[in-house]
Amino acid sequence: MSKTDILKLLNNKNKIDDCLYLVKQDNHNLVLLDLKEHMIEEPILVESLMYSNKLKCISNKKYIIINRWDKLEEDYYKRSYLLY
Repeated sequence: MSKTDILKLLNNKNKIDDCLYLVKQDNHNLVLLDLKEHMIEEPILVESLMYSNKLKCISNKKYIIINRWDKLEEDYYKRSYLLY
């Protein structure tokens, strides 16, 4: 899937909850986590979305994490990368 294809899936008909979308594709259920900027740095938040009660009854899940930034400073990226 291309970036454009994924962004097209982030619409209200696929929305389960804030930042959480579900799309059926072939025999998979794609769970899209649409995270804004620094949300990706909060593992507990990401985990809570991935294990949301609203997803418990859904089988055969595949996850795509989307992290969107209005503006990403190169220095910030380099500092973050060096931390890991």
